[in-house]
Amino acid sequence: MPQVTSKIGRFSFIVPDEARRLQVYWSNLSKHSRLGKDGGNLSNVLHYLRQERKVDFNYIQEEMSKILNLSDLYTRKEEMKDRHLYKVHLEVEELPFAGLRPFSLDNLSDGTVGLLTLLTVLSESNPVPLICIEEPERSIHPKMLSRLAYYLHEAARHTQLIITTHNADFLDHFDPYQQEYVQVLVAYRDKEHATQFAPIRNIRNVKAWLEDYMLGQVWTMGQIEEMLEVE
Repeated sequence: MPQVTSKIGRFSFIVPDEARRLQVYWSNLSKHSRLGKDGGNLSNVLHYLRQERKVDFNYIQEEMSKILNLSDLYTRKEEMKDRHLYKVHLEVEELPFAGLRPFSLDNLSDGTVGLLTLLTVLSESNPVPLICIEEPERSIHPKMLSRLAYYLHEAARHTQLIITTHNADFLDHFDPYQQEYVQVLVAYRDKEHATQFAPIRNIRNVKAWLEDYMLGQVWTMGQIEEMLEVE
């Protein structure tokens, strides 16, 4: 099992406060080449990417500049009293304040930190075979949902993703009929109160409803629960 789980990038929740927290690390920074399950080593990972995988780091920086006017990302290594220990500070520069003192992660919103963390997860050039993220849209501004969905679709070209959500608006960005690589499953309780999963494609009449409504709308209206007669 350890060999299997080591191939899975599991993120229970991306926690912005954990992503802001500075972690001490030994001189071997390569151990921080991937994010922890809550994003807690974000600064260390971005510092590693900046030093060792510049293409990945530049992509993250370019995408953040497109959507949030962040003109630059900086990582600064601080040597501790024990010379084998370090902390990495992550700072950003916003276009309206270019040339002034950069902002630390403490000065950024949860949504910005969350999106930066998710983008770091999803933009790996050599990803693990399976990435699992619970409610990636948490704390993300509604205007950013379409961009987040775009990053998920792009990542799905290179690895498998399992995503959970309770957000109907976010669900609207995924169409299991138009996007063959997308499989949407609904979790529900059967007559014996056991949790079951039903693929949307196998639920009668859903496709007909999607001619006039988005998937999230059909879900919100309660139609999917009524149609949970799986073929």
